[in-house]
Amino acid sequence: MTIHIKKNGQQHQLLTIDKVNVRPKTRSTDSDQLPPGRVPEDVWNSVLRTALALPGVKVDRKAFLRRALSKHVTEKVLQSAIDTSPAKAGVSKNTIRHIATASIKWHRAGVSALSFASGIPGGWWIAGTVPADLTQFFWHVLVILQKLAYLYGWPELFSEDSELDDETLLILTVFIGVMLGAESAAKILGDIAERAAAQVIKRLPREALTKWGLYRLAREVAKWIGIKLTKDSFAWYLSRIVPILAGIISGTVTWISFSLMTSRLAAHLESLPLAASVIKRRRNDRPYVRRNKNGDVKKKVNVGLFSAAERRRKGKTKIKPAMVIAEM
Repeated sequence: MTIHIKKNGQQHQLLTIDKVNVRPKTRSTDSDQLPPGRVPEDVWNSVLRTALALPGVKVDRKAFLRRALSKHVTEKVLQSAIDTSPAKAGVSKNTIRHIATASIKWHRAGVSALSFASGIPGGWWIAGTVPADLTQFFWHVLVILQKLAYLYGWPELFSEDSELDDETLLILTVFIGVMLGAESAAKILGDIAERAAAQVIKRLPREALTKWGLYRLAREVAKWIGIKLTKDSFAWYLSRIVPILAGIISGTVTWISFSLMTSRLAAHLESLPLAASVIKRRRNDRPYVRRNKNGDVKKKVNVGLFSAAERRRKGKTKIKPAMVIAEM
């Protein structure tokens, strides 16, 4: 995204949103809105890579969960949450929501304050502040989506090495697509969650989207975000023309946008299989053995959740079904 600056009739140095080289993809029908050689997917990948290049953008899952849960649970539960997930370790739904809300509020305050500060100058200075504001906005988005994902049972999103492959970029893109309201992104994230929950993995495998047949759909989400970003950029510039007032408008818009995006993601993650807890049964949920006078096994009955309930309904036994504690 190149910005031309003129002051006093003189052409100044071009500003770009980043200096990341992105390979051109297939031309899009919307590419007439972009500079030559750029397509919507490239625009988004450029913004994403720039934000990912900033320090502190990657969240260490173990360190975050330990810091977030240590004040709410015992050490045993905490370690279990790290090894499996907070819900499977027995952390209550309300506790997870409380921690998620606190994290969202912290990042929302930070991103809105920076957006307000960058919008104060107004005028031609917006050429330098908008790219920086856009980058810091998505830095906070990337950090909070990782925190929410780990709170709701997701494995590590980044590979062990520091290399950012296309698959990792697309998975992060899908998360952000959910935050922006893309229905296709919500479906893809649901498919990933189902497969990850079934395999009980601690880190999303390399080429997960390719193995699970979701790569093409994820790229469509990247294209959609690129188009949306391109169309919204003009409004972003207009909101910063008037000094001081531009800061108020920018900070308010950022506050509202960040709130909507994070609430969408938190609600969706909470509904996915990875956020579900295991079903716990009472210790007396064990087989009951009937014997004859000689001590031989006559009949073995499983006094569990379903068999006991069925027998009680038929009037053949007064055994109560085992209690089930399930926290979603």
